[in-house]
Amino acid sequence: MQAMSVHRGFRSGVWVIAVVVAIAACGGPDEDVVITISPAVASVAAGQTVQFMATVTGSHNTKVNWGATGGDISSGGLYTAPAAGGGYTVQAIADANSKAKATALVNVNGEGSVLEPFYDSQHPYVQVMTPMPFATYFAPATIRVWAHAPDYGGDNVNSYSPHVDFYLGTTMIGSVSPGGGDPVDYYEAQATGVPTGSYEVFVRSRLASGTIESIHVPIKVIDVPTGGPKMDLTSDLVLSGSTSFELIGSASSPAVLTSSNGSRIRSAAGWTGHLTIRNADVIGLGKMDVPGIEVIVTSTNALEITDSIFDRCGPPALTASDRATMTIRGNTFQPNILTPVNDQADYAGSHPSLVLAGNSSGAKVFAGNNVGVSFVRFDGSSHWLVGGDHDTDGNIFMGVRAGMEFDSVTDITIRGNFSFHRYPFGWSQGHNLDFEGDTANPILVEHNVFRSSSWMIQSLVGEFRYNLLVDNINEAFFRSYDTGTRVHHNVLVNCGFQRAFLPSGGVLFAAGTFDANTIDVGGAQLGWINSPFIPSDSQHHLTSLRNNVFTGFAYDQSTNVVESGAATSADYNAFYNPDTTKLRPYGDTGLGSHDVHTDPRFAQPRSIPFPIGDGDVWRRRVTVSQILALYRSIYTPASGSPLIDAGDPASTGVDIGAVGAGVADPADKFGRFGP
Repeated sequence: MQAMSVHRGFRSGVWVIAVVVAIAACGGPDEDVVITISPAVASVAAGQTVQFMATVTGSHNTKVNWGATGGDISSGGLYTAPAAGGGYTVQAIADANSKAKATALVNVNGEGSVLEPFYDSQHPYVQVMTPMPFATYFAPATIRVWAHAPDYGGDNVNSYSPHVDFYLGTTMIGSVSPGGGDPVDYYEAQATGVPTGSYEVFVRSRLASGTIESIHVPIKVIDVPTGGPKMDLTSDLVLSGSTSFELIGSASSPAVLTSSNGSRIRSAAGWTGHLTIRNADVIGLGKMDVPGIEVIVTSTNALEITDSIFDRCGPPALTASDRATMTIRGNTFQPNILTPVNDQADYAGSHPSLVLAGNSSGAKVFAGNNVGVSFVRFDGSSHWLVGGDHDTDGNIFMGVRAGMEFDSVTDITIRGNFSFHRYPFGWSQGHNLDFEGDTANPILVEHNVFRSSSWMIQSLVGEFRYNLLVDNINEAFFRSYDTGTRVHHNVLVNCGFQRAFLPSGGVLFAAGTFDANTIDVGGAQLGWINSPFIPSDSQHHLTSLRNNVFTGFAYDQSTNVVESGAATSADYNAFYNPDTTKLRPYGDTGLGSHDVHTDPRFAQPRSIPFPIGDGDVWRRRVTVSQILALYRSIYTPASGSPLIDAGDPASTGVDIGAVGAGVADPADKFGRFGP
């Protein structure tokens, strides 16, 4: 067994995520009953207690009725977690209207959840970037570990660690001593031939000032299942003529497709068959940057890969031409997919974990997948649904360079996904979502969670709504060169995950609209940088900037939130930045005659850093709908908020910001995803 890297501790506990539902009451004239539950996020051990509080507004009757699917809850909201692990719910129901409910998700698990500390750019730290907690591999396993180890504030003038040691349990599996080079590179080590068992991955950074250690990331290695159909490739399987390929197992007895020498499946020119892989474990096909499966389906044939696991495989390259359809659903692409993602040269080289191509007229679906390293590339392809209407449809992209890249596409819907791009602080041009080439409308991006990275949403086209953008490392949230881009009803939180960094231009649009969004930079915990949030230059301009909340801008910010010439029309926005001594909202005069400049009074305090463990998301114990509902509960205007009824009367909705106060507004859909 070779060596690798580690982290420092994980917590056993209970996740509590507040979900708020507002219903118009029947008992009063146009009265709205809204119920919220707190704490929004809490963690307690199994068998311990947590006190819930519920607040009812919109009715004189503030009585609350409590219930729980697991554990016990008193009439006063005191919840006792059960001894058995699992997912449970606590529900608060307004007595004034039984349709007004607030639901908290309670995840009780003896394994616990991994939470990283709050890192900053003033002190050295070390992170395991991949794998994510509770990743599972097949034995004998290949485990790729990436780490980030800056020496900010330390003795190394170039701000990188001179020695990084990787551990798998008590075994050192690798040691990297850069001795120069890029100060913010990823560090990588690998362990191969790892037998079955449970392990902890962590990393140590040896500095002149001492040794620091990452949190410990639990992972598991299991045996390859037996009982289903088996196929072992000793040479390439070339599909030709009309021959089709089918490998179908079951959930209880999956099929197994393996290769010990990197053989792969590929199609010959003119192939007219179909390919179906269902309930299969695909292990060892392909090599580094060489696709394990590389096929082109044509005519009306179908390419289906569903409910399968890809372990230590080269990145699949799948193409649908003519009228062919493609369905990639319910698969796991492990964090050991063989794609190079180490230094900035590899990073800029666009090495994906999966390529989906071909401009067929048939429907194409990418849904319910977990992708553990690098990005999925949609190349010259159209008619894609990425995600869907339910949490089970959403994809999870998590790990080093995780995300989505679209090149020369059209007719794309991206809905209900979670993208966590593990991104080295100090890099540039890292994307969670990137549109390139001749991409054209219709493009719709809605109800997604985008986390980390910089330039999170690059070259945006189309409509972007009801999304959460959180923990932007540095630089911009958005950049768009399309003149018709519409961005509305999104929540942007924590514009600089490490202190001392804010966006160097948060929104860069050619000629789009930016309306009804909530931007919470993060407050005084973030440092100062002299840069506007919405800058102006020859390429970037907003035609409309209305109904937005700008709050939490950092201490002593000295330039305008909206630079001179950045927007044609700007009004009915809210600015509240008490930690800022020099900030002016606009660089131009004559704007903002109906703006709000007092405390927006949100329902809950901000939650920075991101309060949910990566492993809970990866295992789908916490879902996108629950995360969005949590942030809805935080940024809902509380009773008496100056945001209520202060929006542009000509716009859809009457409140300022991404979240309404419970009014039946058809556009007030942030945090209302799923059934």
